[in-house]
Amino acid sequence: MIANFKNALNGAKVEEAFLTAVAPASSAYDGINEFYESEKDYIYALADALREEYQAIYKSGLLLQVDDAVLANMYDTLVQKDPANYKRWAELRIEALNHALDGIPEDRVRYHICFGSWHVPHTADANLSDLIDLILKVITHGSTGLLNLASGSSATFRSVAEAVAARAGRTIEIATSARQNPATHRHFDVTNLLRAFPGVHFTPLEDGLAATFADMRVAAGA
Repeated sequence: MIANFKNALNGAKVEEAFLTAVAPASSAYDGINEFYESEKDYIYALADALREEYQAIYKSGLLLQVDDAVLANMYDTLVQKDPANYKRWAELRIEALNHALDGIPEDRVRYHICFGSWHVPHTADANLSDLIDLILKVITHGSTGLLNLASGSSATFRSVAEAVAARAGRTIEIATSARQNPATHRHFDVTNLLRAFPGVHFTPLEDGLAATFADMRVAAGA
């Protein structure tokens, strides 16, 4: 697969390419352990298997993007029993992910975390404050890290920036790039949602970014 992908890139005008691989938390998350003596042994065995994929992508010269939708997605389910239950579940899987990434330079890794994608309002998603410490254990366990964020709310962008700065203990650099075809995630058609909730206001991503950057520039110059 890696060879086919790289061959396809030969005729494309791209500066760099990435290939995705799943994280331990999102791999067989609903599987049943019938072999290993403990949950930790089970998760670390998954991490060891995934490490081979990570290494293959890294050694090919491609960027490695680790996709981890389930880490955030499981919050609502597990926290209903006990908030500590989710923290224990997630921290084990973050530790296993760092184990699998050991030896790969951080600037060759991207960590993608989301809440999954389905055509309903995300009313039960975890707050950033519930996840940011877990995320930073991955992207800042060495020296560098990039947090790539998407939201339609300028207030959300600012809260993200402040939360990351507070946890990381450093300043944040925001990198932007123009999109040729602005659209919602997976081209989500909001037509039916607007019919059901005519008072809902959707802020275009570009507008949210512009407002946030302008606000932060003013704050920086003050």
